[in-house]
Parts: sequence; C-alpha cells; structure tokens
Amino acid sequence: MAKYTPSEKIKRLIAEYWESPRMYNYCVGKLSNELELENGLILKFEKPSIETHFCYGYSLSNIDSESYDTANKNAENATKDVINFINENIARSGLQKLYNKLKKADTVYYSNCNNNGMVSVGSLFDQNDECRFRFDYGENSEYYKRYITGKLSKSDVQKIIAKVAEELQKFIKRLNTYLKRYGLSKVHSWSYWRDE
Repeated sequence: MAKYTPSEKIKRLIAEYWESPRMYNYCVGKLSNELELENGLILKFEKPSIETHFCYGYSLSNIDSESYDTANKNAENATKDVINFINENIARSGLQKLYNKLKKADTVYYSNCNNNGMVSVGSLFDQNDECRFRFDYGENSEYYKRYITGKLSKSDVQKIIAKVAEELQKFIKRLNTYLKRYGLSKVHSWSYWRDE
C-alpha cells in the first residue's frame, strides 16, 4: 500500500471550510484516504484512533452474578490478550461494520449536510437507515432533506467497499506496529456498575 498524500482538491475544500490554520492542519493530519465519487464529491476517510482504555459494565442483581464476573474477566483479559485488543479496536473504528453494511446494502445514500464538497464515511446510510429517517421525520421534513442528500451509484459503492477494505488493512497494520512498540503496557481497563 502506497503512503497516502491528500489531493489539492481536498486540501482546498478543508481550507475553505476551516479558516483557522490550526484546524486545517488537524483535519489534513487526520486524513487517511479519499475517493472522488462520480458526482464530484470527495469521500474522506480519517485515521481511526487506537483505543487503550476499555471499560466493561455489569448489572447489580441478586440473581445475576454472571454479569459481574464477565465484566471483571473482560477487564482483566483486556490487559493480557492481544487478539482482544485488536478486535476491540477494529470494532470501535467502525470499519468492519461499515464494510459489512455496504456489502449487504441494496442502496447506499449519503449526507452532505455541510454542503462543502466532502462526505465522511460516517455519513453513509443503507436503505434501512434511510427508512428510519423517512419514518421518524417524514420525507418532506427539513431534517430528512438535510441528512439524506443523495444516492450513490453501484460502481461508487464497489469502489468504497474496496477503499474500506484497504483502510481496515492499514488500521490492522497500525495496530500491529503499536503492539510491537508498546505491547499491552499502556492498556487500561476496568469494570463498573451500570445503572439499569
């Protein structure tokens, strides 16, 4: 995989959106990849954060001591299990979930609510999400019109799936590099009683 360099187009769009040089540098630094869609919008991918703090909740109940035991076991395993660390980070990045959602989707919608020429991977919706928006707010509501701004072509969806797979591989490589450098020494985990 070649190292990603932001295009001039995405840098210009970010500069137009953020006047502050500090925010511009932050946003450009967070970019991991981009894809120009058929309609001219740019789909931006940001580097997922590597999570090192994990908390596991349990319920307090006379009949459910299993919840307490499981939460404590998970908290203990988080500081010892490399596979658990990788799986938790992949889950929290949302990349695997997005990949699975796009693979199954019949139709993919996007939101360009800032109307700035860029779309984030977090603003992609499948037909189920669109139905929920339509049901909750109505097709003619301003909220619906703002968040469901367009439909992606099948070829765009296939390109996005390929990019998400690439991003997932890049993130796994980053996680492995992190583990080589630090191991699990910086991982903190705990359990807590969650209100019910």
